[in-house]
Amino acid sequence: MPSRVPTLVINSPAPNAVVGSQPFNVAGLVTAPGMPEPVAINSVTVQVDAETPVRATLRRIPNKQLVEVTFTAGFCSVTSSRITTR
Repeated sequence: MPSRVPTLVINSPAPNAVVGSQPFNVAGLVTAPGMPEPVAINSVTVQVDAETPVRATLRRIPNKQLVEVTFTAGFCSVTSSRITTR
């Protein structure tokens, strides 16, 4: 049986990017299995270090085979951090 778990990829900032203290966005793509039993993607929450989690803005991408959603979350003030994807 195929996996029914969504896959999340962060496109920006790049892995190990040093973002400093300037405002920045975290953006990426979430995909999940589509028909005949699509997996719903209702929200994406992004957290950098110990900062307050931010609910991302979602944009659905029409696709008959997959559920695809892009996401963007903005951070206004973060102490210098290195982005690590886990």
